[in-house]
Amino acid sequence: MSRISTVILVAMLIAMASVSALACDCLTISASESFKIADTVFVGKVISVERSDSSTNTTFEVRHSLKGSPVSTVVVSGLTDCDAQFYLGWTYVVYAEQIEGRMLASSCLSTKPIDVPYELKVKRKSVRCRYHERYRSYGSIAVVTGACVMLSLSLGLLVGAIRKRFR
Repeated sequence: MSRISTVILVAMLIAMASVSALACDCLTISASESFKIADTVFVGKVISVERSDSSTNTTFEVRHSLKGSPVSTVVVSGLTDCDAQFYLGWTYVVYAEQIEGRMLASSCLSTKPIDVPYELKVKRKSVRCRYHERYRSYGSIAVVTGACVMLSLSLGLLVGAIRKRFR
């Protein structure tokens, strides 16, 4: 195998691996299974969302504690795109696990909004757009990766044709 072919093959493998590494790979678990897995289950309203480059910390005012120690507020951290996303003012039923001292709510568990503020119900179309834009990046990544793979294959075929011609 020539050096150029090896480089093209390695580039394609890296491009394909990077897309699969970015995707969340889970099945949505039922509410009863989520309840068994979670360390804390509560109904709470989002009272603050603090975002940084590496994480998101969402503070909830707990309205009903269903599992775990009853507390008045809970901070749920989000470290990856696979964690549940929360919006200020919305009320959720949250299934969270304690991992390395942080409460995490995976999107694989049954965490979901149960009460959306009236202003957002009226503007439901714009809320859907914001939600869709958040996850549109996976589609963009797939398109860019596909284009890179096609470019790599085309370049490989072109180099092969040129090599044959000059032999």
